[in-house]
Amino acid sequence: MAETKKKLAQDICEVLAVAMLAQLAEADGRLAGRRATLLMQDFDDYRRDRLSESELYYGVGKQYVSNLRTHLPTFYRALASKFESANFSFENVEIKKRNEKKKADFAIHLTSPKTTFFVSLKNYDVPKLGRVQVSSGTFNSFINNFVLVPDGIGMYRITESSPRFRGSDVKARDEAFELGGLGGCLSLFHKLDAINETIKERFVYSEEFAFLDEGKFDHARKEIGDVGSSIAFEILNYFEEQRPGSIRKRITSMSGLDGDEEILFLANSNFIDSVTSELVSNLVSQIRDPKTTFDYELRQQSIDFAFAVDGANVLSVNIPFTINKNGAWMSDVYEGDRFHKKENMFLRTAQRRPKKSKELATSINTYVDLSKLTSMFE
Repeated sequence: MAETKKKLAQDICEVLAVAMLAQLAEADGRLAGRRATLLMQDFDDYRRDRLSESELYYGVGKQYVSNLRTHLPTFYRALASKFESANFSFENVEIKKRNEKKKADFAIHLTSPKTTFFVSLKNYDVPKLGRVQVSSGTFNSFINNFVLVPDGIGMYRITESSPRFRGSDVKARDEAFELGGLGGCLSLFHKLDAINETIKERFVYSEEFAFLDEGKFDHARKEIGDVGSSIAFEILNYFEEQRPGSIRKRITSMSGLDGDEEILFLANSNFIDSVTSELVSNLVSQIRDPKTTFDYELRQQSIDFAFAVDGANVLSVNIPFTINKNGAWMSDVYEGDRFHKKENMFLRTAQRRPKKSKELATSINTYVDLSKLTSMFE
């Protein structure tokens, strides 16, 4: 529940950012689009259906709102300074861009020069930008996204015109890979599938984890991460042989620094953006430059990816393989048994939740190391 509210707060703040930028442009006499009051009403309508004012401003969303208040005025001043002759309008485009399989959250429309920047906003509750998380998924979805065409949540095609299928449908997935000439890696995929079955048997149904032992679970999680990352690494090598450049293309996109859209990353004490910052724009150009080398390697339960210029690392991406508990065990500490409404049964502290534990799954997180870049602003 806490993670769900955290994500809601981040989503709400994306809508709030549009309204706040409009307020700044309006105060500057340079707002060309919808009035700030209308955009603020859009925000309040969006917020009202998701979180209370107290939760957003004083609870789970407090730091995200603070980040906007701290950094958006500086970002707007840089924008206004860079485009001295322009007026601005701001638009929330998240739904439209997700339908186009893009990451942008809002658009900045300029009157002169007449152009539009589509911006992906990442708002982090961390002291400063360094190693930041940009995406997550399961072992299987991580691999699928290198060669399949996403077509909705959990849905894929092998080509733009091929039949659509659900990623969890093993038979349909196997047929798609055969159709796309990638059937040679299916035996490895089946090993990944087996990990999912092992997780269910061991953690969801066995007596071994009827109650959570953190030490034992952590050891098991690392074991599964080691196996999953090794299999995934073999599949990536196969993809690179069959479709050279596919690994680099996907990792560049996952980093959010592919230049396809602009970025605005906020932390508690600093931020970076590619609209106004030449340093960030240069980094994006370096990553897209064919002369920049790209390599990846297996490191225990992680796969690391690196971009380098003349032997010097300019960007690293780290993807650890693990298990997401998803609230599978009771975390509240109390004496005796308590009735759990959603599980419809009495449970003890650290006891496995029979229904919720079925959501336990493999997990990957994508971390981009921006520490070298952000240090240049200090």
